[in-house]
Amino acid sequence: MTMLPALFPYTDETTVSWCSRLARFHTNLACPNFLKMVEISQADVMGLKNPTVERLSNLTGVPGAQIMACGPQYAGDHLLTYKGETFGTKFMTRNHTTYCPACLLDDRTEEPNGERVGRLSWMFAPVRVCPRHGIFLSQRKSAGYPGRFQDMNIVAHPIRILLRRLRLPMKLRCRGCSAMSLIGCPENQVPVGWMPRMSIRPQRLVNDWVFIGFMASSQA
Repeated sequence: MTMLPALFPYTDETTVSWCSRLARFHTNLACPNFLKMVEISQADVMGLKNPTVERLSNLTGVPGAQIMACGPQYAGDHLLTYKGETFGTKFMTRNHTTYCPACLLDDRTEEPNGERVGRLSWMFAPVRVCPRHGIFLSQRKSAGYPGRFQDMNIVAHPIRILLRRLRLPMKLRCRGCSAMSLIGCPENQVPVGWMPRMSIRPQRLVNDWVFIGFMASSQA
């Protein structure tokens, strides 16, 4: 039975992030509980084995090729493959939670219910700068196996920490309710035009942009 309406993954979205949005959209459950309900393991979602991809495709109506584009697949001992390229597992940052705090703040206004979207490009070890905002990605060691399941709604820092990392004041006028504090605000939305007021000067690393260029060409 296919869940309707179909909810398609975004370009550069991880399978975990997509499944998290699926879970909340169709069942209002957290992703781990949703996967238990449909009898798909978290490890299979991260590993994208062919039977899991086929099962997810039948369940969601999303083509298998589009699901496969959400992450690498296992290719043997300590090896992964993605879009025809094979590389070592250390090329991925599964043991660390990596994200752009600015992207996650943007998600609060751009996504329904402020869902956080996990970007696949964050998980590649050479990428240390956000291609959208030009700032360094935040990274911390994952807390055991649950932390390896990169659902940004669970593993990324709360809004207080995101604001602190971006050197933004805790009191900003909310675009949703005009309150002067984002913390405890009923709408809890990021103010309009907050990004240009940041004091961080964008830092760009050459190897990041070379790798991002490779990612873009492989998706073309």
